[in-house]
This record gives sequence, C-alpha cells and structure tokens, in this order.
Amino acid sequence: MLTDGWIMKILTTIQKPFAKSALALSVLSAVLTGSTQTLPVLASALADPPKNTNFNAPVKALPQVPHSILRTTGGSVLPLMLEVSARPELLQSDYLKRMLGGADDRGRYCLGQKVLHWSKVEQPGTSFSLQESNVFAATASGAPPVACQHRELICHMRKSGFDLKQVRGFLGQPERRYFDDCAHPVEVYRFSPHASISLTEPANSFDVSQITVTYIGQTLPPPSAQSMALADGYRLAKAKRLLASGNTGLALTLLREHLGDNPQDRGAHLVLAGILKRIGDVNGAMAEYRSALQLARACGDREVERRSLAGLSAFGVVVSPQASLPRNYGAEQFHARMQELEAISAAVAVPKAQPAANVRASNSEQLAGLNQPF
Repeated sequence: MLTDGWIMKILTTIQKPFAKSALALSVLSAVLTGSTQTLPVLASALADPPKNTNFNAPVKALPQVPHSILRTTGGSVLPLMLEVSARPELLQSDYLKRMLGGADDRGRYCLGQKVLHWSKVEQPGTSFSLQESNVFAATASGAPPVACQHRELICHMRKSGFDLKQVRGFLGQPERRYFDDCAHPVEVYRFSPHASISLTEPANSFDVSQITVTYIGQTLPPPSAQSMALADGYRLAKAKRLLASGNTGLALTLLREHLGDNPQDRGAHLVLAGILKRIGDVNGAMAEYRSALQLARACGDREVERRSLAGLSAFGVVVSPQASLPRNYGAEQFHARMQELEAISAAVAVPKAQPAANVRASNSEQLAGLNQPF
C-alpha cells in the first residue's frame, strides 16, 4: 500500500498544476490503494457536477470571437461550436442539418450510439460527427447515477489557422487542462452547466485540429422556433453566397434542402429557378417559377409575382404585363402570302369554287338527265 508521500510524488511527476489538489490526491489514492472507504470520493470526483442543474442558465457569458480568428479557415467553425456549447439544445440533427447541410448518411448505430457524419461542407478538410446515446451518470454531487442523455459533436479540421494561445486570449483560462491518449494538450471550457467544449492542439503544431462539444444531462428539449428560423435564414444566405462565388453545385444542394424543409418560401423558389435556368434545366426552372408565382399570388407579394412572370415570359409561356407581345414571324409571312394570292385572284377574275351544296345539286341534275329516254 502506498503512502500519501509516494502519492504526492506520483502526482508531482504526472502533472504539477494538480499536485496540491486535495481532490486529485484523494482520487489517486483511491485508485492506487484500492481502499473501499475512498470509493465515494472517487465517484463524486468522476461525476464533476456543476453547481447549477438548469441547462438553460449559462455558467458565464459567451464572448465574441475576434476578427483575427474569424478570418482564418476555422473561423466559421469556432463560433458555431461555442454557440452549441452554450445552448446544448442545439445539439440536434435537424438544426445541424440547416447549419452544415445534409448529412452524408441517414445515421448508423454503433454500440448503442447513433452517429451522423458531415464531410461535404464548405471548408475543405473539415468534417463533423454527431453521436447520440443514453448513459448512466451522476448529475449532482453525491447523487447516484441516473439515466441521462449523451450528445457529442466533434469537428475535425485539417488546418484551422488558430492555436490554443489565441483561444485563451478571448475565452480566458480554461476550466481544465489535460493530455489525451496521443499526448496532445487539451483545454476544456464550460459555458453551460452540463455541456463542455474542448479544444485539442497536436504537439508542436500550433494549430487546433479538433473541437468537441459534450453534453451529459437531462433530456434536451427541441430547439426553439426562433432558432430554427435563424438557421433557415443562415442556410439560404449561405446558398446565395455560394452561388455568387460560382459554387453552383453546393448552392443547388442547399437550396433544395431548404425548400424540403420550407416549401412555402417563394423567394427560395425564385433563386432555385434562376440556378436551374443557368444550368439549362428548362423544365425545372419553369416548375419553380410556377411555384413562386402561385405562392406570391396567394399572399399578395407583387414583387415576387412580377419576377416570376418575367421568368416565365423568357421561356414564352406567360407574357408579363410590362413586356411587349412577341412577334410570330412565321404567322406574319403566312398571312401576307395569303393576302397576295387573294389580290392576284381578284385581278385575273378567276371564278371562285362553288359551295358544296351547289355542287351536290348540279350532280343530281346531271344524274336525272341521264335517266331520260332518247
């Protein structure tokens, strides 16, 4: 059995910042000595419960990400992960589908966990995975383990463009630091009582390669309608930005996903019609213009109605009231030729053909004459 002196030396060797921690000393003592008297201390230490049990009440305010990080490759990933860590109810597949696009698969189950993957995102070399499962954990100090919901969102980045030192510059000192199984330093922050965000920076890389948001607590409610509406607006704005930058394929995918969730969005129908017209899908573009026109007339949106009519008139289907009538040169030439022939016939006095009734009458007279005797 090891004494406290030896345990203190082991703690000093493992990690000096925790050498003076009485809690760490008790935990390691329980592990090394196997004493049954210290097992409750070990259980309460592993639970690491927050003081506030309401997941909606934030532990501290979420700071704003500086522009120096927003301009990096992972600058769009870090704000999303911070927001999800502060509001864990957003750890939901429908919300993430609006923010990240459609998942690569419909979800698979592995050892009781449902896993979703996102790899076809805007940033090259960036991928996401969402894991959902039910676990038993203690949510309060000294409380027995109960059934809890476990959700974890992991983001892998090939090149984020920022390091842990920059993150500490605006997030402050982390709640905990440790080394993972690959000896990479990890810093943990907490903005919600039952959710944490951890950032991993491989040794000597000076670049954060992984961000993980973990939630273990009571069953989460679905995201609010306002959050979903904001996510829909973000996805539509992202599709327009991709379209302007020339990434038509990804913009088309995002727009179709948006209309699948919001079929009444007449503005999105117009944008999709413009994309289909650009790539040569005439039937698809006309169908989207008709959908936008029908929705616009139902709600009285004159601007969308005008643009839909203009789009359809470009295909010769519907003429916009503001547009002039298109000329049919083939019909004009045909009528001109007919008028010319009528003028020639009138000039040479060519007798007109008899009506059908007169022709039948003359034929009957001739037949009657044939029957007369000589």
